[in-house]
Amino acid sequence: TTTVYDSLARLIEEWNTKGEIVTTYEYPNPNTKITRQLNLVTTEYLDGLGRKYKTVSNGEDGSSRRDISTEVYYNKRG
Repeated sequence: TTTVYDSLARLIEEWNTKGEIVTTYEYPNPNTKITRQLNLVTTEYLDGLGRKYKTVSNGEDGSSRRDISTEVYYNKRG
């Protein structure tokens, strides 16, 4: 596997041994990860350093669905 990075050291392409592009990344789209379990969706947002800074989940409040959001803030030391 060969990997290609942009000028900010972010992964933009992955090539297989046959010289074919197998994965391409566009920013900020890959900073979103969606996980589905039991019809509930959790979306995790990652910053450019790969750190999770926000999570939005679907939850239920009685008979209505609500979004539950948590955020993390980093200082200069991480």
